[in-house]
Amino acid sequence: MKIREMAHHDVDKVLELGQAMHEESYFSFLTFNREKLLKLWASIMDYPQMYCGLVAETDDEIIGLFVGGVSPHWFSDELFASDMALYVTPSHRGSSAGVRLLKAYDKWATESGAKVINLGISTNVNQDRTQKLYHKLGYKDTGLFNRRKL
Repeated sequence: MKIREMAHHDVDKVLELGQAMHEESYFSFLTFNREKLLKLWASIMDYPQMYCGLVAETDDEIIGLFVGGVSPHWFSDELFASDMALYVTPSHRGSSAGVRLLKAYDKWATESGAKVINLGISTNVNQDRTQKLYHKLGYKDTGLFNRRKL
């Protein structure tokens, strides 16, 4: 398995995985906007100092992705890193793909000057298992996330 930065030729597969993540997640009741995802894709490609786009690949097949970024906190010029998407195809969950994507992101965030990394679990997909993985990698619960459908 190889973890690498997203490349221009990955766009179709990454969009396919993004849609699969959407369909499996809590957010499946919301409209999936492919054009908006293409704009995010362009930002990932054009601003690698702000956005981190990674793929997990095995046998020349992309089986996972991670998207995150760094930005200054609202009250400070210090940078913090946050995830947008972590997705591993169902048939490759339990492999090292998720761990390796997270470790590569950690390295990128550190090299980008982030002082803290925030990871969330907003999809409600394998929440307990994902939280255990985050804890194993040294992340701590530091708050709660609440939502209400309207």
